[in-house]
Amino acid sequence: DRTDPEVNFDFGTHAPETDEKLKEPFDRHQFSIRWEGSVLAPETGTYEFVVRTEHALRLWVNDAKKPLIDGWVKSGSDTEYRAGLFLLGG
Repeated sequence: DRTDPEVNFDFGTHAPETDEKLKEPFDRHQFSIRWEGSVLAPETGTYEFVVRTEHALRLWVNDAKKPLIDGWVKSGSDTEYRAGLFLLGG
């Protein structure tokens, strides 16, 4: 476990570091990453979530069944995805 104050990573043409305990070989062209945690809104209001990536993505916030941003199936050259969500402060 660790804390990432900002989810901002660029792996370039490499995969993240591998865990030597893995039993299967790690394919650097096929991996996924999952962060779990919380977002603390300082004030009540609508907040915009922005994801910039050249790859497929899904972002869930406050709903484990429906992603706030769903870019799993990509078409064209879209690299930025945005969605707003009302959050209670504190």
